[in-house]
Amino acid sequence: MNSHTLLEKYFGYRDFRPGQKPIIDAVMGGRDVFALMQTGGGKSLCFQIPALSKNGICLVICPLISLMYDQVRVLKRKNISAAYLNSQQDYKERSSIEQDAINGKLKFLYVAPERLLNDKFLDILKQMTISMIVYDEAHVITEWGEAFRPGYIMGLNKIKELEDFFKRKHIDPQYRIQKIALSASIIAEARKDIIEKTNLFRPAIFINSFSRNNIELNVSHYQKNKLSKIDILTSDIKAHPKTTSIVYANTRKECEVIAGKLAVRNIKATHYHAGIPPAARKSKMDLFMTGKVDVIVCTSAFGMGIDKKNVRQVYHWNLPSTIEDMYQEMGRAGRDGLKSRHMVFYDRHDIETSRERLLNNYPTAEAVNKMHQFLSIYVNRIKDNIIEEDKNFLADIVGEPVRKECISSIFDHLQRIGFLSEYRQPINPNSKQKKNRIFEVNIEKSHDIQLDSVSKRYKAAVLKFEKLTDYFEGDGCRNHKLLSYLGEPQLENVPISCSHCDKCLGKGESEQTKPESSNDDSYRKNLIKKRIKGLVESFAKKNKIPANVILPPNILSKITSNAPKTKQELIDLGLNGKSVQTLGDIILEIINK
Repeated sequence: MNSHTLLEKYFGYRDFRPGQKPIIDAVMGGRDVFALMQTGGGKSLCFQIPALSKNGICLVICPLISLMYDQVRVLKRKNISAAYLNSQQDYKERSSIEQDAINGKLKFLYVAPERLLNDKFLDILKQMTISMIVYDEAHVITEWGEAFRPGYIMGLNKIKELEDFFKRKHIDPQYRIQKIALSASIIAEARKDIIEKTNLFRPAIFINSFSRNNIELNVSHYQKNKLSKIDILTSDIKAHPKTTSIVYANTRKECEVIAGKLAVRNIKATHYHAGIPPAARKSKMDLFMTGKVDVIVCTSAFGMGIDKKNVRQVYHWNLPSTIEDMYQEMGRAGRDGLKSRHMVFYDRHDIETSRERLLNNYPTAEAVNKMHQFLSIYVNRIKDNIIEEDKNFLADIVGEPVRKECISSIFDHLQRIGFLSEYRQPINPNSKQKKNRIFEVNIEKSHDIQLDSVSKRYKAAVLKFEKLTDYFEGDGCRNHKLLSYLGEPQLENVPISCSHCDKCLGKGESEQTKPESSNDDSYRKNLIKKRIKGLVESFAKKNKIPANVILPPNILSKITSNAPKTKQELIDLGLNGKSVQTLGDIILEIINK
């Protein structure tokens, strides 16, 4: 059957959406494919139609359980044999699905990338007839991605091992499995990286437009008082009655609290996240999909599995991690092409919190190298290869640029490359004290500590943070900033002023929060003061130290007025040595920028 026949038979459509047909033709022609399509553009059909025309099973590597569930549910409704494997299933259910896949009873099998690391599952794959492998949400493969999944990289090596097995089995050194990598948004710097890591063979490359002109882009400046934030959200939802909304929040607790506050304000809302038992989660999703509740408050990972065409509003309660994440998540709105809205709640304090998270999650190559050297010397001298992740001890003894807050990220990297191996300690259910992790240092092996990779991730994170900050604080059209960052293929045809962002529509900031001219010296000093104060407050809260002990108000005023350029100048102005050691670099960076 040709692609149009399959489209109408299984999916009930007569025509493809823009951009789908060339991709499908390339896949049906046997080409490896790298394709970027906007959220809601119909990426899944680009591999589902070709897979239905081929013998064997289509293996879909998908990092989101909610997305697996949704796509399998849709395929089954269309009488297409599909299943997924995940950690929530019991042994009997998994074994039955695996046997169906071996026996050719399935057309699609969805798995998480980390499942490829299971040798038993790899043996099962060797017994299947695989028509193609699809890397869905491929942006998590690259170090350029905020949602970087190292397990995806390690899983890719297992795919190479699988291909080598089939080459021997078929006595064909040229044998390869057809592969497709798909995502809604991958910046230009990361595309080549993903093509190389997925080992695509002379791929056909398709970069479709990222433009979503039916979605109005808004940024809502709120006061630190959280009550004003919930009031803004409530008012906005009530201003658009009888419509469907998604609210993204960072934590499960926030999802529950926000949904509860909306409910007492007479808004039909529910929460949705991984901590809810599967049956209850399914019930909540059914309520939302059938229109019995108007608002669902969810974490990002689970929100991405929602495929409801008539979502009219998407809200970000917290600042998104990156522009890519924001774009993917706001794309849940207006999938039917009708006018919809996106709103992010924003305060300058949020920017400082994000900056701190960036520095904690993305250590510099210098910090990783110094920790690696210290652990190597420590083990040789102590003659004991066991180390406790005691952050206070390590930060004090190793020193700058290793900070207490980034030690977990450094250890995670050293664990990924095999230099460290974590000991799993028995858990005492009666103990409320959180234990430090214990690691074995594998000093007997030589390791490439991959400082280039660490440096690339750090630089990528800084770039993403700067672009995200510019989206919220910079002048000019938000839509143009968004498309420029994503690498819009037709950017020269995109006007520098649009008709669907708050800046171009003249909404902008409220008078209370609208910044003064950025050329005004008093504005600059005030902004520096706010940012340093926000940094100190976040640090103080996290470490349970009074903010005025870290940075007394009179010293903050001196720093703001004098704009020091070195740590010594900070000390000369009265900032204590401990504060200079822990926060000096960040304070100087705030002043310089």
